[in-house]
Amino acid sequence: MSDATRTEHDLIGDREIPITAYWGVHTLRAMENFPITGIPIGISPFLVEALAAVKEAAASANHDLGLLDDERFAAIRTACEEIREGALHDEFIVDVIQGGAGTSTNMNANEVIASRANEIATGTRGGRSPIHPNDHVNMQQSSNDSIPTAMHLAAATALRQALSPALEQLRRACPSSASSATAPITALTSSAFRSTCALATATRCVSRGERAFRCKARPRRSFSACARRRSRLTRR
Repeated sequence: MSDATRTEHDLIGDREIPITAYWGVHTLRAMENFPITGIPIGISPFLVEALAAVKEAAASANHDLGLLDDERFAAIRTACEEIREGALHDEFIVDVIQGGAGTSTNMNANEVIASRANEIATGTRGGRSPIHPNDHVNMQQSSNDSIPTAMHLAAATALRQALSPALEQLRRACPSSASSATAPITALTSSAFRSTCALATATRCVSRGERAFRCKARPRRSFSACARRRSRLTRR
């Protein structure tokens, strides 16, 4: 493995980052500040992919508003799509337990996406030009909105893709006389799924730059769409 490094700077000073890494100085600081469990956030693909979805949606909104040029937007979108398809999850290395209400997680995502976007645009991994982790990937965002939004999306996706199929498999494995015992679990899961979908729909609207009142004007429609989808999944 290469020992080569690149120098990155923050308000505290300069640090050497492995040249092969997609994460940067803020992620390194978080690793040093919060060595709590040794479990990285990359262990949760649902969260990592949800973070990429939020960043892609925000970039799309900023591009539509004329705040992000075509070249930067294209590179950020491609990087996010790659992560949503399973790439670079091992670059999300900050601890699952950390201070700062998710700031370290948000910056880890910003740095990985910017690093990959720069590699797409210039052929060189890392750095802050032409795509900056804060100025471009995190444009018009805060950890206080991007992290809750990603958590809602991750929960909705996990319920749909993991928990719901597992419960259906359990239901089929149980004898018919025991089906009534699993009904409360299924009902609870269905309710949680619908509530999470409603939250994810609202927060996704905000991420796409839509006005908050539009989200409030369409809760029944969004809720019904989730309920119909859940009903189809249950029938399968």
